[in-house]
Amino acid sequence: VQFDGFVNLARMRSILFKAPGLFAKMAKDFGVTHQYQIVREGYCLAGLVPIDPHRDLWTVPVMVGDTVRTDDASKFLRTLLGESVSFEVCQDRAWYWNFFVSRHFRHGVSFLAGDSAHSWPPFGGTGGNTGYGD
Repeated sequence: VQFDGFVNLARMRSILFKAPGLFAKMAKDFGVTHQYQIVREGYCLAGLVPIDPHRDLWTVPVMVGDTVRTDDASKFLRTLLGESVSFEVCQDRAWYWNFFVSRHFRHGVSFLAGDSAHSWPPFGGTGGNTGYGD
């Protein structure tokens, strides 16, 4: 299978964490949304995604710069969320943003769909939505 696309568009980091009460605070202060954008000038632009509000689970996919790369997850989240938010880091992973699309989705009776047909960064289930579209 031949693919067209781009490799290593950006170095990314995703942190999964629990933050009791954060969803209610964000909903009250900013409304309910799929992703909150947080900017810390000179530090980062990050998306704050409520993965499971009932279990207080969140993820932060962020483009990694030199400072963000070397900060531990707790320091990064404290800078991002402020002093008043309690949290527990569950996972911290680095990855590369790639984008590929198959040149052909069918060969004889075989079909490609979902991640086998295209690669896109995992931002809150949008990869699943493109797979369903196949």
